[in-house]
Amino acid sequence: MKRFLRFTGFITAILALVGCSSPTEDASKAVEAIDSQKETIVSALNEVVALESNVQEDMESDLAEDSGEALSSGEANIFTNVAERGEKIEELAKANEAMQEGNDQLASATSSEETEGLPMTELEHLQEQVESLQTHVESYVDQYQGELEAEERFFTELGGENADFEFLANGIESINESHQETTKAMQDIHADLEASIATLTEVKSSLPTDAE
Repeated sequence: MKRFLRFTGFITAILALVGCSSPTEDASKAVEAIDSQKETIVSALNEVVALESNVQEDMESDLAEDSGEALSSGEANIFTNVAERGEKIEELAKANEAMQEGNDQLASATSSEETEGLPMTELEHLQEQVESLQTHVESYVDQYQGELEAEERFFTELGGENADFEFLANGIESINESHQETTKAMQDIHADLEASIATLTEVKSSLPTDAE
């Protein structure tokens, strides 16, 4: 029994050593995670903007082809654009969730009693900026998903027999008004990204180089 107890204690000690990491290492990993998700967010947003630039062309192409049946059935070109933007918005939402995990890890590292050597001012500043970024991305995602649903309904109804020029004009006006709101949210995100990029640069240059 004594041998078993000593052996168990030995295993416990090994597990403790294996699972142990310093606040500096944790902070470094959290910063890398935040930086990685920031890049994903930037990429997804750029792709959404690129797809938006094709909306008018896709819609005009569908209307020129008199593809009322394709519109009403959801098979017109414009629906591919709507679906692709939806996929990018989903990527944006997932990246935002992952960034939250990174920020939680950073909060844990900076709340440790062993923070000597950590650039605390910059790290705390980064946490605040990431929280702001997450709030604005979440708002943007919610707004954009609602916008995509409205677009899908409009384009589907545009293929109906009762759709006339007035319906087309009112629908486009409604979409443009909704898009102004998402554009405002995009501007907020852009400001947060610029601020966080600058702080990330400061943090990376200030973190101890031996943090692996």
